[in-house]
Amino acid sequence: DKDGVVWENYTENYLDLIGLTDAYTFEREGKISHLAYTTPENSADDTAYHLLIVENMGHIYPNGKNNSLDAAKIFWKFFSEYSL
Repeated sequence: DKDGVVWENYTENYLDLIGLTDAYTFEREGKISHLAYTTPENSADDTAYHLLIVENMGHIYPNGKNNSLDAAKIFWKFFSEYSL
């Protein structure tokens, strides 16, 4: 339970589907909560999974105009750390 929100309610089905444990790091900045997961230690890869939950935001793509969060900038920061 982080900041009064039970994250397992949001993530449990996805963790089972992807095969992740419930271990994660948690950061909160304003209304944005960031949960970062990695694959289990016995896995051959080091894939990262990130979940952002924005308080009081419905299921929309935040583009910087309809919300103060600009998802494209967050995605670019993540993807620019990797090469094909």
